[in-house]
Amino acid sequence: MENNINLSIVIPVYNSATNLKKLVNEIYGSLNNKNILFELILVNDCSKDQSWDVIVNLCNDYKWVKGIDLRKNFGQHSAIFAGLNFAFGETLVLMDDDLQHSPGDIYKIYSEIKKGNDVCYAFFLNRRHSFFKILASKINNIFASVLLNKPFNLYLSPFKGFNNFIRNEIIKYKGSSIYIDGIILSITSNISSIQVMHYDTERSYSKSNYTFLKLIKLWSQTVIGYSTVPLRVATFMGIIFSLISLMMIITIIIMKVIGVYTPLGWASVIVTVLFIGGIQLVSLGIIGEYLAKVHYSISNNVQFSISKTINFK
Repeated sequence: MENNINLSIVIPVYNSATNLKKLVNEIYGSLNNKNILFELILVNDCSKDQSWDVIVNLCNDYKWVKGIDLRKNFGQHSAIFAGLNFAFGETLVLMDDDLQHSPGDIYKIYSEIKKGNDVCYAFFLNRRHSFFKILASKINNIFASVLLNKPFNLYLSPFKGFNNFIRNEIIKYKGSSIYIDGIILSITSNISSIQVMHYDTERSYSKSNYTFLKLIKLWSQTVIGYSTVPLRVATFMGIIFSLISLMMIITIIIMKVIGVYTPLGWASVIVTVLFIGGIQLVSLGIIGEYLAKVHYSISNNVQFSISKTINFK
């Protein structure tokens, strides 16, 4: 274990060979005069370019830069999770590799954590993302607010920091579908945010690696892996349909008694379908609740696999 490290910066890397040297130099320039001991952990998520070769060279040049090479592409959150298992700083900061997050703001997040906050998210004053990504982010914000009980005005930025206690709680997670923000929200509500500038793609040399399919996968992980709200909605709908069917039964009986004509066979079919459908939804919801508990308890699939590490004792 590394000792006496004040700040660990964990960055998942994917196809960012042209960014990394500039990123490392800017991080060093922003923190070198802050009188803190820091480390930078670059996790190569099986990039298709020369990212790992660049990481190796940077690790040889700077001992405070450390590298992890994953055997396959596990995704951004799994790569971060792998890095957290090797990060032992008192405070940890996560950021992207594309230079859209300014290294100059790392110390601001670090200072916010040192004030006593468990977690601090960076809120971008001038988002330069594409219309599609901003729309997807807003949809994700709604999902997280409803399903994870997140404050609606809290932006779940990939640029964030937290203390070592939160890091220790995060790496206890045993599920295979990793969503760092979902784990954080299940641990603490002592969360703050700071305002930072957001730099557009003119500052970086590559476009975002977050595709529409990856966003869909992230949303499904949020829905299935970190919330039982959909199951409870199914149960609630089942109860509602059952009550509607009972009301229809009473209505039909009253209509028969007072002699109101109804089409032959229609009433019995509709009532039967609604009643059985309602019971089925209730049953599925209850079964789903139990299955969810079992899933949370026994899910222990591979979260990441490491091929090589550099500069770790």
